[in-house]
Amino acid sequence: MNTQKYVTYIRVSSKGQEQNTSLQNQKKIVDDFVNQRGGVIIETISEIVSGAKTLRKGILQAIELCKKENAILLVSKIDRLSRESTLLTRLAEEKVKFICANMPEANELVIGILVVIANYEKKLINDRTKEGRKATIEKYGKLHHIKGSNWCELTNEQRAKGQLTIKENALFNPRNQTSKAFAKSLFKNGTKPSQILIELNKHSFKTSKGLQFTQIIQVQRLLRA
Repeated sequence: MNTQKYVTYIRVSSKGQEQNTSLQNQKKIVDDFVNQRGGVIIETISEIVSGAKTLRKGILQAIELCKKENAILLVSKIDRLSRESTLLTRLAEEKVKFICANMPEANELVIGILVVIANYEKKLINDRTKEGRKATIEKYGKLHHIKGSNWCELTNEQRAKGQLTIKENALFNPRNQTSKAFAKSLFKNGTKPSQILIELNKHSFKTSKGLQFTQIIQVQRLLRA
């Protein structure tokens, strides 16, 4: 029986992350994955570069090695691979299989959807931030922060707008969008909300506040959104 071969890829964006053991943590995750599932790591490629850059020396080297050795590209999490869908497209075109150790059951299609949604929502947030800054400058002549504002002093209309903004921020939060896409993909395959709750935490998905999912109602809200 042929032994499955892996090329593992680990990445951090800055020297500071390298020094805080992020690379070592990623290496442990992929090493544990291979040890538990069987197989052999033929090479581990690491680099310090922003994930926003698609044409990175290390990832291109990893892709070529996978093609040459008929190996699977293994990363600890999808964000270590790329924040851009173009790299996933390239992997598909090059016929290079890849696995994310924190969500191995997810296929390339599901992961691609998550990346596209997160990327789109990141753009929406950036656009809304720019529009907000522009409106503030037009009103005050500069970026302005109202100090000492009190919820009790606001009008009903202002409170309603504030609540709407909170709901919109939650709806378009990238964490919510990726969690929602994952939850709905499981639900369509017949997975119950109680099990979806377990799977969300198992695969390191977070709420909009960056916390673990603790209640089924949180899953139900994702499915209704």
